[in-house]
Amino acid sequence: MVYTIYETNCIIFDIKNIQENDSLIKAFSDKFGVINIIATSFRKESSKLKGNIKAFSVNKISVVRGKEFFRLTDVQHKFAFAGSKSIVQFLRLAEGLFFNDERDYFENINTEIYDMIIHLCKFIIYIVKSNDIDKVDMLNKINTFFIVYIRGLQGFVDKIIIEEVLKKEKKDLSAWFDTEKINLNNLYNKIDF
Repeated sequence: MVYTIYETNCIIFDIKNIQENDSLIKAFSDKFGVINIIATSFRKESSKLKGNIKAFSVNKISVVRGKEFFRLTDVQHKFAFAGSKSIVQFLRLAEGLFFNDERDYFENINTEIYDMIIHLCKFIIYIVKSNDIDKVDMLNKINTFFIVYIRGLQGFVDKIIIEEVLKKEKKDLSAWFDTEKINLNNLYNKIDF
């Protein structure tokens, strides 16, 4: 049988142990959206993959697509967010917003979501290190924005145009969140949880 190996960038949300040496990895891929990946022999001492993949990390992975799960074949670790409590909380929020069928998005939407998550994580790092920004307030604005953004893609509220958000960095992005706070809160209040 011939298998197609796909390479994709992904953010690892969770790793759970299953069976004796295998693990189930939940990730957000820039090609496939939310995916579940089986990593066979992942917990063996001799596993080459084990040391390269951790929860709340960004990786370039190679996978084979199966009926229910992807199967991990290779990992290239890029960086980990696990050391930042604020980013871990944001990534947990992000994970909770996706449904199990999110991989039905088209690749360009998944890439947009992936790019937005990475962009916001970098902004969160800036916020945490900054001394002249109300961290709690700005982190709340980021969370509200991301919820509205994802729920808009899912059809629960009007979609928001995000191109300008991806172009803005640091202080410009902070000013944008301050300016858009009322609009984002109004859209957030329309979402039926």
